[in-house]
Amino acid sequence: RLLYISQFCKNKKVLDIGCYDETAIKLKKNNGYWLHGLISKEAKIVIGIDSSELIKSEIKTGPRSKIVKLNLYDLDESFAKANKVDVIVAGELIEHIPDVTKFLQLLKKLYPKKILLLSTPNATSLISILLAIFSRESNHKDHLQIFSYKTLHALCIKNGFKKFEIVPYNVKLTEMYLKSSRVTGFFILLLEKIINIGENIFPMLSGGYILKIKL
Repeated sequence: RLLYISQFCKNKKVLDIGCYDETAIKLKKNNGYWLHGLISKEAKIVIGIDSSELIKSEIKTGPRSKIVKLNLYDLDESFAKANKVDVIVAGELIEHIPDVTKFLQLLKKLYPKKILLLSTPNATSLISILLAIFSRESNHKDHLQIFSYKTLHALCIKNGFKKFEIVPYNVKLTEMYLKSSRVTGFFILLLEKIINIGENIFPMLSGGYILKIKL
């Protein structure tokens, strides 16, 4: 997921929505696992927006990148005119927001014919099925919804998108690994590889999906 999205943004002007990632700032920033950081290394320009309460003022994240405090629903024509971009990225975001259709229609209006890259966890992921055996669920406490291949497809059709692609990505147990000891980390990586094999054999059990849309 991280490599696919960051490489697609190479030499492009990018709007990165919901990019602050409080977990990434604490754990992933210097470990090559922060999506915004990886995009910033590849893109020509990156304008990140996020409504996190931890953002007090504009954050400079690189020589050609920054994050400003702004709610995604407050994007308007003046912002789009001042920030012309080629690609809009919303990594692991739509499962957190209350009105995905409103969000998609807003981007369609402000950035027609540009490319939108979304990523989101898969409702039918292998890891979710395994956890369900133990009456558990792989969802963050802030998730409001979770999508499957079919619901993502329906979302695109209902929003009038004619050109889109749904690409599966493998689960990565990054946070567990970074918080673990060396010995525990070895077994976490082993478990990750086993799960990834199952995902590669059965793509609809993948950890999540990247949705590439021409707005």
